[in-house]
Amino acid sequence: MAKKNKRYETSSKILKAATQVFSEVGFAGARVDEIAQRAGVNKATIYYNTGDKKTLYARVLQKISGEMYAHPSENIEKVLTPVGQLKAYVRNIANVIDRNPALPNIILWEHASGGKNFPEEASIEIAKMIEMLINILKEGEKQDIFIKTSPILIQFMIMGSFMLYKTSNPIRKMHTAFPREVKKSESNLSGTIADEIEKYILKAVKKEN
Repeated sequence: MAKKNKRYETSSKILKAATQVFSEVGFAGARVDEIAQRAGVNKATIYYNTGDKKTLYARVLQKISGEMYAHPSENIEKVLTPVGQLKAYVRNIANVIDRNPALPNIILWEHASGGKNFPEEASIEIAKMIEMLINILKEGEKQDIFIKTSPILIQFMIMGSFMLYKTSNPIRKMHTAFPREVKKSESNLSGTIADEIEKYILKAVKKEN
């Protein structure tokens, strides 16, 4: 049992270190040597516990994308109305990014590379999440609450807003040229930032009274 726990602890350290490195330099720039050094292990331990760099990258992305589907799913099931479900969907994405601050950088690196290293396992989890959004929007349309929209564009509005807000935060704070209203910002997304995104998304999809 102790041996199993130690291996789990080692795997967790490796996964955490890998997440940091992939966030900083992307898949192409990441080196197993650097991941091993940050995790406090040698390269052989990484290959034994998780496999090569591509396998490790897949594990990092699958863990984060799986969490993005699982947490909204759990909370949305408790909400009865399409409006409440869409709010829960937005809120839970904010929560997941707050718990995984490396996520926006990793996704942006992957987009910049054309998605050539994006693992199939992660795409399956993200597809589940988008399917969830499609069902919410369809139900709202069926109940004559939402207008007909493009689910993928709504997804981009939600994810893009959160990710760019998060990744641009250091730039906005660093440079004096930005207006004060732009420079001041919250570190967490799941507070008033999520409130604002919810408001804008609902304004975009709800039918006018």
